[in-house]
Amino acid sequence: MSASPEKESRPLEQGGEKWDRPEPSSAVHTTTPLFPVKPPADFKPLALEWAAAGFRVMPCAPYSHAPLVPSGFAAASSDPDLVRLWWNIWPAANVAVATGRGLVGLRLNNPFAATLLNQAGASPKFLRRLSFSYPIRHHGRVYLFRSDAPVTSRLRVLHPRSHLRIFGEGDSLLVPPSRQHSWTYSFPGRKPKVPPLASLAPWAIIEPYLNGECK
Repeated sequence: MSASPEKESRPLEQGGEKWDRPEPSSAVHTTTPLFPVKPPADFKPLALEWAAAGFRVMPCAPYSHAPLVPSGFAAASSDPDLVRLWWNIWPAANVAVATGRGLVGLRLNNPFAATLLNQAGASPKFLRRLSFSYPIRHHGRVYLFRSDAPVTSRLRVLHPRSHLRIFGEGDSLLVPPSRQHSWTYSFPGRKPKVPPLASLAPWAIIEPYLNGECK
């Protein structure tokens, strides 16, 4: 019985090297995740730090801003026992803080969004001296302030792709060490350090710049 002819290999070029494409019958089919798989996280210690600093926190689904508690952000709390219970159930849950009731957030979605504040005399460097801030994707930044008076959430569009947003009553923000698929929120500096809510600069300092009252 004559030996069967060898199957013809089909060389392909990849990275300057030749390799043989496997036959369909011997091909191994694997499922490649859409995003890189990261090790499990435990955000409970830092969630407790945010709560101890006076912030009302809420667990959100990993890599998301969707609250895990059915009643949503209205249930955000700084009670350490409740926060500990939430993160015992969902240790990898993202950490969100509810704005309003003394906390205001200002988000610039990219460097160009600082144009309005620069024109008014409030540069990003000036803002960083005033408040606690942390970077977000696309080179944007979030700044946190305290406020004794209620502040309404609003959006100011400077360009179709550039805007600044004010987070006030009934709103929320993801804070470090939360993760999204394309970004990990990190603390400024080398060590994680949550600022006490009472130590934040008052919103009244920056509000005149947003209203165009300062030049």
